[in-house]
Amino acid sequence: MVPLSVLRGLRLHPLVIDALIAVFFAIVGMIEIFGSRLDLAGIQGPWPLTAFLMAGTLPLALRRVVPLISVIAVLGGFLALQSVGGWSSVQYLAMMLALFSVGAHSRSTRESLAGLAALLVAVVLSWLRSENPGDPYVFFAFGFFGGLWLVGDTLRRRTARMAELQARASGLERERKQES
Repeated sequence: MVPLSVLRGLRLHPLVIDALIAVFFAIVGMIEIFGSRLDLAGIQGPWPLTAFLMAGTLPLALRRVVPLISVIAVLGGFLALQSVGGWSSVQYLAMMLALFSVGAHSRSTRESLAGLAALLVAVVLSWLRSENPGDPYVFFAFGFFGGLWLVGDTLRRRTARMAELQARASGLERERKQES
């Protein structure tokens, strides 16, 4: 067993953590898609599903570096998976993380809003393809995923405001010291 003091000293770079999360989601999604099939001869069907799942989970590795591209790729992977009749609970988790991330890690409000617009487009496309076009679930989904984006966006704005206030306080402190 690894001593706890060794684990406390272990600091992973955020990109490494994001890559591990993306790979974990991809592996769990593949297990979900392939299920418990033991007859490897009949597995041609799940390969497009697997490709779309990878396209919708692996971009999470870059969710802090290029959050808008990451959320667009994840939403595109979801739509592609849906278009071939696939479904993965991991894909929903990936969308949740990507939408929070585009709100929290965007470099500007415009980029963050573009992520929300991508969600709106994905919801509308999903709704148009739905067998039940009057289904209110689609609007609930937009509200839920939009809420995750809003939490991330609020966190980003608050962090930026706190940094601005700290810089301002430091400047005022320097001025006070110079005057005295």
